[in-house]
Amino acid sequence: MKRWIVVDAGNTEVVVAAFHEEELAGRFAFATPANITADELALKCKQLAAEAGILGPVNGVLVGSVVPQLDAALREGLRRAFAAEVAFVGEAHVRTGLRIRYRQPKELGADRVANAVAAKALVGAPAVVVDCGTATTFDIVDEGGDYAGGLILPGPHMALEALAARTAKLPKAPLARPQTLIGHDTIESIQAGVFWGHVAAIEGIAERLRAQLRAARFVLTGGLVPVFADALDIEARLEPALTLIGLRLLAERRFP
Repeated sequence: MKRWIVVDAGNTEVVVAAFHEEELAGRFAFATPANITADELALKCKQLAAEAGILGPVNGVLVGSVVPQLDAALREGLRRAFAAEVAFVGEAHVRTGLRIRYRQPKELGADRVANAVAAKALVGAPAVVVDCGTATTFDIVDEGGDYAGGLILPGPHMALEALAARTAKLPKAPLARPQTLIGHDTIESIQAGVFWGHVAAIEGIAERLRAQLRAARFVLTGGLVPVFADALDIEARLEPALTLIGLRLLAERRFP
């Protein structure tokens, strides 16, 4: 049986998952550190992997990182933790199977590449991935199966932080789905504005994309998608582990 470790190193957290063939066998996560040594990361991953029951021989480790300052520690720490070769999305020998039509392909985040790879495999082309996280991103696979580009907008937590930081009297409000559309105090008003404003932004962009890509299938993913999924009036497949699935597909190609 083929086994791979895949790592989604994001701005907020690092998710480490084990796949046995196509089965997600286990996972763990920890907050993305501001800095960490390879030794510290290896120890942390060994301990958490043992607790999650995913230590053992693997064919390879595939990392999708959007935190370049951690890449050196990730490469060496994961190699020590799992005693296997480590590869990163974006390296020449990691084949995506996608023609990436970005002006500067190296600017495209590894998570967005993985999402596009997974969406193409799961729902075909054309496809649109909506990923709700630190930022909310739209990634488009066109009719020919190429990565066509996308959209990026600030995530809801960014909006909440900006309102508190850039105004004199508005407090920091927690992200929550409001009970009513109209807020009846300042906190409720902020929550209603950020929540329903984000819903409207996602629905509005989706409507415009559907007009342009009429046959496109939509996929929803991301750490914040459970907050918004029930409120969104768009036909879409909910796939919380989409990025991990995409990384697994890339790992399978890199470490057959």
